[in-house]
Amino acid sequence: MEGSIPSLRTNQQKGNMRVLNRLWNAWKNRKKFASYAEMPTAFVAFFALSGFLVSGFYGFVLAKVVPEYLEVANKTPLATWGIKGWLLTAILGALGLTTWFYGSIAVRCNTILRERLFK
Repeated sequence: MEGSIPSLRTNQQKGNMRVLNRLWNAWKNRKKFASYAEMPTAFVAFFALSGFLVSGFYGFVLAKVVPEYLEVANKTPLATWGIKGWLLTAILGALGLTTWFYGSIAVRCNTILRERLFK
């Protein structure tokens, strides 16, 4: 009985590797688009929706957190912030950049969709 289990495992591993190799080859051979304007409308709509959701959520989080952060930061001298204060500043800055990035993608895709569907 023990002799059949390792062979079963190796057959499963070979099957898994075949599936992974097929997926990897499909990924490498996919059609690549130079810009959003070249993509099909469904792809552009997907990226627009994703961008609006991500930027909207992070924007909501930042709108709730940043005012309190600024109140505390303005009352606390920089020398007493410590590593946690600077880490929080870096995290909020990264969230701000992420919000801007995904918002820019959403606006670009929205512009493309307006041109394609409503003009």
